[in-house]
Amino acid sequence: MQPINDFIVVPSIPASLRPLKEISYNLWWSWNPDAVGLFRRIDAGLWEQANHNPIRLLGMVCWAPPQ
Repeated sequence: MQPINDFIVVPSIPASLRPLKEISYNLWWSWNPDAVGLFRRIDAGLWEQANHNPIRLLGMVCWAPPQ
């Protein structure tokens, strides 16, 4: 059976975090320790849960319920 449609889910990121989205889609972050540290400082626990994937991290931060 062939799929009918493909869906791409992109989290809605607040304007204040949009520069982080640009960084996360650029592989520069993966070899720059300062960039890795930036994502880790957002939320160290979520950074681990996201398996060090900044795109996933931003999606998790944007969907996280307020504390």
